[in-house]
Amino acid sequence: MNRVWLSLLLIIVIAGSYYSSFPGAFHYDDYPLLLENPRVTEPDFDYSSFLHQYGGRPLTLWAFHINHRLVGDSPFGFHLVNVGLHALVVLLLFVLVAMWTGRMAVGFLTALLFAVHPAQVQAVNYIWSRSVLLMSVFLLLALITRRPWLRLVFFQLAIWSRAEALVALVPLIWKDPRKWKGIALLAGVNLGCFLLGFLVENPVDVAWNHPQALSYWLTSTQAFWMYGYLALIPFSSSIYHSALELSWQTPLALASLLVAGWILWANRKRWPWPAKSVVWFALFLAPGLLVPNTAQFHESRLYLAIAGLCFASAWGLAKLELNRVFGSFEGEGALRDPGPSSDPKFRTFGYRRAVRFLPVLFLVGTFVTTTHYRNRIWLSDTALWEEVVQKYPMDFVPRYNLAVAYARQGNNDEAESEFRLARSLNESDDLSYAGLGYCAESREEWSEALANYESALVINPTNRYATESRKRVRAIMTAERLAP
Repeated sequence: MNRVWLSLLLIIVIAGSYYSSFPGAFHYDDYPLLLENPRVTEPDFDYSSFLHQYGGRPLTLWAFHINHRLVGDSPFGFHLVNVGLHALVVLLLFVLVAMWTGRMAVGFLTALLFAVHPAQVQAVNYIWSRSVLLMSVFLLLALITRRPWLRLVFFQLAIWSRAEALVALVPLIWKDPRKWKGIALLAGVNLGCFLLGFLVENPVDVAWNHPQALSYWLTSTQAFWMYGYLALIPFSSSIYHSALELSWQTPLALASLLVAGWILWANRKRWPWPAKSVVWFALFLAPGLLVPNTAQFHESRLYLAIAGLCFASAWGLAKLELNRVFGSFEGEGALRDPGPSSDPKFRTFGYRRAVRFLPVLFLVGTFVTTTHYRNRIWLSDTALWEEVVQKYPMDFVPRYNLAVAYARQGNNDEAESEFRLARSLNESDDLSYAGLGYCAESREEWSEALANYESALVINPTNRYATESRKRVRAIMTAERLAP
């Protein structure tokens, strides 16, 4: 089959998998980091951020800025771009794998599984996760292009999209070891600027500021296996996963990781491509696992990493001789197509051959069905957090975020109920007190609102929302007392 037709087939599959996700919706960090971010919503963009805010994803913010200029606050326009970027990543992955292996069947199946994998739903539907999509586009372009200078350009664009792109230094050098100096120099300069930004901005709860950095590193082995489980059995997705804690599972996860690594190393020559696919998976998860941050487990980080496991699956399925149907790809490292077999059973697409497609059809059908279901959940911010509350009923974070979702819909009674539950689960959560203050303020119960805002500031004096709200409520109360 011609690769153009296969590319069109991939686009049709993506459209069929994600049509149920429209018109899209804003969620969680989309509000403070996107819709309420002046760098996105102001008429002019601060292009100096490309030089001094490496960790701030300047290219992603610029893409959001352009998106906002074109469609305003419409979630449909933002979501459409995300789906389009996902389609572009799928096509680039098809080309890359086909070039590297010389087998169009492996490239197509890798891209097909990647396109419909249910774990990708969060990266596509969660608009703030666009950084992952943009990074993936430019990294795949860097790996595909044969021009060294263009490879460096794409690598830099990927870093500006999301700083985790620095780990692509490994596959880029592996692809062309002779050009390692330029790639290493560019990565070194960006890493230095990134660390300098950390020193200047000194972000809270990130890197060396994390209050439990050692615990974070130790439990990262558990997080790795959780990512692996979700990639292989993608039917327990959620926007939120509870924090990992040290337990008996921690040494077991570390020991099993060491054993798996040894097995992988021992069989690297026997199964070279599956071994490289697992390394790819681990490599693109490494930044989130090694750099302590506020969210140890986040499904969107699986996005590009999962391409490795999709490739391993496609490599196995290609053992069913599907390459005879799809043909080979004349490209880098290509294996010559052996041509039509003299064996009559390969001359026609008989029933025996069709049976070999059943595992692919079953897997893809299951993935598409699950993706449709997850798309419907992502259409509503309240539905998304209601699902999490059912999963973690005693965790205050989902309760708080569900309350915020209710408040944004104007359902203040439900919001207040959830804020109270969140506060009862964590008495030291200043945000829950601030939320209760908001609900009281909406009912014009100024004294109760003021008391909640002040309670929030006792817990966290740097809570800017509570500070501004307390000032506003005090002004209203003063004006009412002075009124005749």
